[in-house]
Amino acid sequence: MTFVYVFAGVVLAVFLFIAWIRRIEQKCLYFPERAIEATPEEAGLEYEDVCMASEGEVRIHGWYVPVGNAGGGSRVQSRGVLLFFHGNGENISQRLDVAEFFHRHDFDVFLVEYRGYGKSEGKPYEHGLYGDAKAAYDFLIDEKSKRPKDIIVYGFSLGGAVAVDLASKAAVSLLIIQSSFTSTVDMAKTMVPYIPSGRLVRQRYDSAAKIGKVAAPVLIIHSPDDETVPFEQGKRLFQRVRGSKAFIEVEGRHIDTLHFTEEKYAAQMMSFIDSYH
Repeated sequence: MTFVYVFAGVVLAVFLFIAWIRRIEQKCLYFPERAIEATPEEAGLEYEDVCMASEGEVRIHGWYVPVGNAGGGSRVQSRGVLLFFHGNGENISQRLDVAEFFHRHDFDVFLVEYRGYGKSEGKPYEHGLYGDAKAAYDFLIDEKSKRPKDIIVYGFSLGGAVAVDLASKAAVSLLIIQSSFTSTVDMAKTMVPYIPSGRLVRQRYDSAAKIGKVAAPVLIIHSPDDETVPFEQGKRLFQRVRGSKAFIEVEGRHIDTLHFTEEKYAAQMMSFIDSYH
């Protein structure tokens, strides 16, 4: 009888441990931000409010910011379109700096927020986010008549994993990854190194396994000072790229590494874009 009690206790402990891992996995991965802080209009940018059907008929939201008019009313020729995927604790209203920067360099910009974020419906989960990215890509192809060679995909942090998945399956001009990780399994090992939690993670975002399938040139941007995603993971992603690639080492903490205002980083990024796009 004692053995039965011990066995039942062990089973219960394992069950509770797995349930705990599942709970913290969701909590650690997603911090859905619903509040819209500003719109492109407030940044002086014309834009289109976009609503698209994604996987499971979930409606997701985005802002399409086209290249504006030049002096005298003539239209500036677009150099292409930047499709941007944000991090796990923000929404598109907090990434207007991306729209402003690439707009100044004559790119249309499409900022997309995942299910459960901002004005998008649903709740976030790995394959749902992949579906959201594909819906945004299809919108550019079908509704905006963009060609794959027009599309630059840019992902920050969690958005980097979303961008890698899309670029490994769909043709794009360039892939840019900022401050992103190799996989959530590797991140789990970093966060709780003495617990075999990696084997229990269901949402894996395995960029390390996918990035070698990306045919487009890849630019990776990461900081040694990143306190959230280890710099070593950015370097490992870079090593796994099989085609044309470049690495920009920046300074600053995780959330501070979108250095669009710092000329030296902006110049390096635009040089890469000019070389391959």
